[in-house]
Amino acid sequence: MNPVKDHDVMYTGEGSIKELIINNNDRHELHGNVIISISNGMNHKITIYGTQICPGCNAAKAHLKDKGFEYDFKDVREDSKAREEMLQKNEGLLSTPTIDIDGTIIVGFDEKKMDSLLE
Repeated sequence: MNPVKDHDVMYTGEGSIKELIINNNDRHELHGNVIISISNGMNHKITIYGTQICPGCNAAKAHLKDKGFEYDFKDVREDSKAREEMLQKNEGLLSTPTIDIDGTIIVGFDEKKMDSLLE
């Protein structure tokens, strides 16, 4: 059966248990009339402040993409408001990437620290 999109819910219709994927990417399973929520653990607010040519920024974006996480990227070279946000969050450092994961700030690409915050 092909998935059918109905409003904000995706019904996959696979097998006897239907999986529902709701707007926020949480997974839910439908057992008869009961919906069971199965969090996929990917409901994080992630913002990367950086530039398009920053190797650490590109590594952070690739790492998050590989792990299946969505993020906002703010180019501090092109967007002065984003630059000001970054400076407020990282104590005035003009250092990229500056990564905000649920309010915790990481300056530089630190894969282990990112992963620990995303578990």
